[in-house]
Amino acid sequence: MSIQDLGSLGELIAAIATIATLVYLAYQLKQNTFALRQGSFRDVFQAYSNIRRSVYSDPEFGDLIVKVQKNEPISEGEKLRYRNYLSEVLFSSLQTYRMMNSEQMSDRSLPGVLQLVTEYLDNDIGRKWWAENCSYFDPEFMKDIDGKLLANAEDA
Repeated sequence: MSIQDLGSLGELIAAIATIATLVYLAYQLKQNTFALRQGSFRDVFQAYSNIRRSVYSDPEFGDLIVKVQKNEPISEGEKLRYRNYLSEVLFSSLQTYRMMNSEQMSDRSLPGVLQLVTEYLDNDIGRKWWAENCSYFDPEFMKDIDGKLLANAEDA
């Protein structure tokens, strides 16, 4: 076998090794993407779990939510507490919304997310909070929330 034949054989082996490396890297990238999506989903799920826990672990806070939804008078401290709760709900919902738009999560959950958000905003304090803070959110998210609030107002 001549040096030229050995060179050609070396090029063939290098080409095969390059293809095998690319296949391996594609597989690793797919695995990494899956792990990142699972982690993001777990983070959002944890955020919603913390939100729910704040209601069921504190009966007084559950009563506050009912008062707000009925537009009953509440103290300034309770308003502050509810507004902070709204921030937590809305920013967690925005994260979910972004994940759905980037196809990290199925968008089948979108109606439920919008329903959850509007239930907390569809009262005097919630609407005021939304008017003051909606500019912090993505325009499409704002549009969807505003549309849902408008539909609720028309149904009432």
